[in-house]
Amino acid sequence: MRRFLTLPEPENSSLRYVRGFLGYDPIECQYKVLSFLTDQGIRVLTVRAQESWRMIEANPLHLPAPTKGYAQCINGILYYEAFCGLTLKHAIMSFDLRFETFNLIEFPMNDHMRGLLVPYEGRLALVNSMCTGVEIWIMEDGENQKWSFKHVMYPTSVKIWRTLDLKGVTDDGELVYTPRSLSKSFHVVYFDLKRKSIRETKFKGIACDLFRKLKGLGFGPLSDLDVFPNHIESLLSL
Repeated sequence: MRRFLTLPEPENSSLRYVRGFLGYDPIECQYKVLSFLTDQGIRVLTVRAQESWRMIEANPLHLPAPTKGYAQCINGILYYEAFCGLTLKHAIMSFDLRFETFNLIEFPMNDHMRGLLVPYEGRLALVNSMCTGVEIWIMEDGENQKWSFKHVMYPTSVKIWRTLDLKGVTDDGELVYTPRSLSKSFHVVYFDLKRKSIRETKFKGIACDLFRKLKGLGFGPLSDLDVFPNHIESLLSL
């Protein structure tokens, strides 16, 4: 809607912001912000509720992990990777936006560092992209730690996948890949898991050399590109 909302400052302004997540509770129809500060305290703010930040207990004790993926909000539950307890165990943390409770979820595989958290058919999934295909763990029951698994082979030569990074998944279940370095024109590749087919979209260029220099992007290739598969641009009457 092209509207901006300034969030109130925490009571102790000396606390440094670490990371935060935005989620939506479809039952109460509320947006909530989950914020982590340097004192290891966790604060929650209900957007547009005319209230201040509320401190909640981090049970179990944890901090969000600085991973490449984004938090996923699915059916009123926030999912994000975290380091938990005194041993800093790497796991998945879920946060129920309605009841404001946490739940620790174990990774379903040993090589979890390569997995990407994505929404898949209305559920949380971990996707591991390899040279020969894609491994997918789908969470069937978060409370009882039950996952299902499937492996999907690529429909084309494995050579093109060695230079691409998995960035996310669309609402139609297509995995989105972009090149690892971006310079001038590049392709975005979509892999349909159900049809086992691919399609490509070509971008002629990010910007002219002068624009990139003025914005501090330099003349060399860009090292990374953020992808938001489900972005919707609304049309407003002027």
